[in-house]
Amino acid sequence: MTVAEALSIGDELRHHGSALRSNWPTKEARRKDLVSHIRTSEMLQRMQPYLNLSGDSGIRSYEIGPSFIRVQFHRGDPYLYTYQSAGRDNVERMKQLAASGKGLSTFISQHPAVRNGYVR
Repeated sequence: MTVAEALSIGDELRHHGSALRSNWPTKEARRKDLVSHIRTSEMLQRMQPYLNLSGDSGIRSYEIGPSFIRVQFHRGDPYLYTYQSAGRDNVERMKQLAASGKGLSTFISQHPAVRNGYVR
């Protein structure tokens, strides 16, 4: 799906919602939505593309912070893994794998403390 197609679908959904409820969306709901979109856009701009040296990873990009790693898979929202949620050693290993471009998805899926240890 192209960006233009996605925007068109979003616009069609907005028109449909407005037809069902004439007071939707409220100005406050639109303001909150805009704040959310800006925050998401800023976060995605900080993310680095995952090299995907194996060629079959489900990971698109990542962001490394002092005590966290945020992982963007090809589908869905980014997942945030912190020292507190997934463990310091696991997060540090994930940072190494992300920078190397290989093995991060496998590491996440094979370690339950990591697989279930995201904050989102």
